[in-house]
Order: sequence, then C-alpha cells, then structure tokens
Amino acid sequence: MQSHLHLHLGAHKTATTHFQRMLDTIAGRTASEVLIPTQANIRKEITHANRFLIFEHQREIQSFLSDLLSSGNQNVVISEENLIGEAKDFFDCDSLYKNSLNRLRTFSNLIPNSQAVTIWFFIRSLDSFLPSIYCEYLRHWSYRDFDSVLNGNYRQSWLPVINCIQSVFPNAHINIVDYHQYRKIVPRVLAEITGDSSENLPEQFKVVRPRLSNFTVQAVAHMPDRMPFLLQNMAVDLFSTISRFTGKSQPYSPFCSLITQQLREVYKNDIETIRNTPTLTLVEQ
Repeated sequence: MQSHLHLHLGAHKTATTHFQRMLDTIAGRTASEVLIPTQANIRKEITHANRFLIFEHQREIQSFLSDLLSSGNQNVVISEENLIGEAKDFFDCDSLYKNSLNRLRTFSNLIPNSQAVTIWFFIRSLDSFLPSIYCEYLRHWSYRDFDSVLNGNYRQSWLPVINCIQSVFPNAHINIVDYHQYRKIVPRVLAEITGDSSENLPEQFKVVRPRLSNFTVQAVAHMPDRMPFLLQNMAVDLFSTISRFTGKSQPYSPFCSLITQQLREVYKNDIETIRNTPTLTLVEQ
C-alpha cells in the first residue's frame, strides 16, 4: 500500500526547527500507521550537501523514498526546509527562494508519479523574516552586509514561491500556514498530520529560539572570514548568550517603521490573496 506523503517545506525561520523537534518527539509515541523519519535522517539521506541535486546520488535517494512510501504506513511525514532553498539563496538575487523551481522539480522527480501529496508551507511577514534569514546565514557563512539581502529589493511577495510549489505539485493539496498564528495553529496542524498534537509535549518544546541580537550581528561582522563551520556556529551562539547576560539582547531589526509597515502591507495582501484562492488552503485560527 502506498502511503500519503505530508511534505513540510518550511519556509526557513518560521519555527521550522521547533516544529521538527515536536515531530521527532511525536514519532516515538504516535500510532503505527504514521511514519515520521527524523529530520536528521532526512537531511543525511536527501539534502546534505545538496545531494538530491547530484545525479550520482539520485537513484539511491529514489530508492530511499520508495521504501518510505511503500512501508505500509497510512501517512509518511517529511519535514525539510532545505528542499526549497538555503539561507544563502537570499543574496545576489531579486526574489525569494531563487532556486526553488529547480530544487523542487528535481525532488518531485524522485518520488512516484502517482504519489498522493499534501504540502505544508509556513510563511512570515518579511519585516521579521528577512532579518531572521539573514541571521541564519551568519551562522553558516562569511559575514555579508544586510543591504545585500535580495539586493535591497525587500518588498517581496510570497505568491511567486507558492505558485512555484503549485506548478511542481499540481495535484497536491497545498496548505499555507500563517507563522504569526503559529502557537494557536500548530496543535491542529500536528493533529491533522500525525493524529497527535503539541498540547501534551514537555514545556521546553513550547519555546521558540529567539532571533540574534543587534550586538551579536555587530560582533559577527568582526569575525575572521572562512572560520570553520562548527567554530563559527559556536561563536555566534556565544555572542548571542553574552548579549542576553549583558542586557544587549534587543533583536536585530534593520528596518525603519515606514519600511516595516510597507512590508506588513505586502504580507497582508498575500494572506488575503491566499485566502481567496480556491486551489490553496489558508490554515488560520
């Protein structure tokens, strides 16, 4: 029996890691008809070093996915934000997730054509999303100034990205989730995907990691280029910890009030368009 695939594509910085931790916890106690591979395993088998884009690995990944989807479980849940793109994709370009079409199309070719798919995609207003994705970039790559994010073209809509998802998965049921209602909505989302919810998870799973502070971003600017990844990540976390203990924990925010309001208006229009699009489901309170 072929399973129904629930595919959570992110986006980045929409509490994705938090959501994945809850999935991992639910996986240990959920009903046997639901298969939830750990995010670590999915990353190892599919997206590490973008291996799903490399021809030499694709037959192996195709076999891995086939085994998951023919396991006899009613639902299979895959959560991996790096299928659609990476934090570094937001530099030297003029649009969100510039490589999403090629990445998603390549991945879709690795799953059976007849596969039933439900897509989950969380979106966030760009006044907080762009600073957060920028801070995520700083954890992994050499410092770059915020002004180079999207080449300064900040007034972006999520609709082209969603249209890309629709074009690659034309027969999928596509759910768009408003990140700003995350805490209220996520129990219902988890229940629909897994039959369980976050309501009885340990308290530590209800805490979402805060953004980096202004102090941390300023400190990262002075770190040496090409620092080893693990050391760089540790340094960024250290600066973030210091900022909290020294009272300098104000979240990094590069936008003035006018631009913030403009970006929120774009997001508001996106939400309204999604709500009125018959081929999309807006998951809201």
